[in-house]
Amino acid sequence: MMERPEIEKRRLQEVAKKYENKGYTVFVQPDSSQLPEFLSEYRPDILVKRENENIVIEVKSRGSLAQSSHLKDLAREIQQHPGWRFDLVMANPPEEEAYVEDARSLDKEDIIRNLKESDELIESNHKEAALLLSWATAEAALRLLASTEQIPLKRYDSLYLIKQLKTYGVISREEYDLFMRALNLRNAAAHGFKADGFDSDLVQTLKQTISQLLETIPETSLA
Repeated sequence: MMERPEIEKRRLQEVAKKYENKGYTVFVQPDSSQLPEFLSEYRPDILVKRENENIVIEVKSRGSLAQSSHLKDLAREIQQHPGWRFDLVMANPPEEEAYVEDARSLDKEDIIRNLKESDELIESNHKEAALLLSWATAEAALRLLASTEQIPLKRYDSLYLIKQLKTYGVISREEYDLFMRALNLRNAAAHGFKADGFDSDLVQTLKQTISQLLETIPETSLA
């Protein structure tokens, strides 16, 4: 098992403390004896309880979210049980540069696979999780596009990346507006706010735009 990134460890402790201060009973990385039968095969990051409210929480950085394919199954299972809900907490603040030393950006196959997984999250009515995964995938696709077009990138944060691609004419004004809208909603969802204005059509349009941009990348540039 890979070592959890330090930023996730810190965020996990912050989230646990927040719920403790609100009067919840908190289990960090609960074992099987602390979990109900329907979660016996999972080991969530945090379980919090208060009266009839039960929340299963996963803490992920943008780097690890794309590799967490089990989340859609976890969310789907929890949704079936009254009094239970699933929360996904992002460890990275939105202004943080999307770059980690020695990290590997998603390739074209990873991006296509993530687009399919976001569909499953939408089908299980986990819109915020679908939005977060779709946005992480969009960033990877835009970095790949920038590399292919040899666009200079001094930073890797989302806003700078989008503006550079627009400045160099790689994405249209309409695509720029779509990415900016999705980024604003993603920032809200990542920090535990309701993403007002979100609908599943946005994610579908975002995914469709990513797919169309991927088609512009010659296969030879991916070798």
